[in-house]
Amino acid sequence: MRSLGLLILRVFLGGMMMAHGAQKVFGSFEGPGLKAFTETTRKLNLEPAEILGPVGAYSEFLGGLSILLGFFTPAGALAVINTMVVAIWKVHFKNGFWANKRGYEFNGLIIAASTALLLTGPGKVSVDGVIFGGKKDE
Repeated sequence: MRSLGLLILRVFLGGMMMAHGAQKVFGSFEGPGLKAFTETTRKLNLEPAEILGPVGAYSEFLGGLSILLGFFTPAGALAVINTMVVAIWKVHFKNGFWANKRGYEFNGLIIAASTALLLTGPGKVSVDGVIFGGKKDE
């Protein structure tokens, strides 16, 4: 049952992060695309924006893909955690906790879920589980 629970967590968290990343990288789902996201990065005083914008966008997309597949899961989880910490620091913290006020509630949940995967691993039903052998279900 442990691996099934981790699979559900990975599919939803990874898929959601891929979708958010696709908005920034490709302009999918009415997103800004990489050029506009890089300009947003510049407006947040994250320099050099030409590097940090794409790093943030691809961290969401590829980190989400890593989590979804359970492939190099710790690296994907760390990429997502890092991106969410920066989002809280530069955008959401000043607005308080609640998401309806553009606060960090949602980002905190993403950090918690990513940290759980970082600590537990992706489970047996994952690429990592196939390659490296998953932990026995508890």
